[in-house]
Amino acid sequence: MKNQSSEQIRFFLYLTRDQAAQVGRLRAAGVSASTIARQAIRKYHTSPSLLIEDDTPRPERSNAYISVDDAAALDSVALREGCSRAQALRRIIATYLLTNASAIDALF
Repeated sequence: MKNQSSEQIRFFLYLTRDQAAQVGRLRAAGVSASTIARQAIRKYHTSPSLLIEDDTPRPERSNAYISVDDAAALDSVALREGCSRAQALRRIIATYLLTNASAIDALF
């Protein structure tokens, strides 16, 4: 059996208060930050345009664990977008949350 922790990469996500609130609502529904990150990467890593980060302070920290394959997809996004992996992950998650805002709201 493979050691699963060696196959995952840990990211610290710094989110805006609004993003943290959305992620918090999803957590309350049983969806982890890691699941949100993985789904966002898999859905939007080939998207030609992602939301550009605004300069809103991101005081809320969350942890996400992604697979090596998802990290490779994230690397390609960071290269394409000309930003760090952390910025790419925030952009992907911001795009995911915005695109799915009505569906998230409908859960509650």
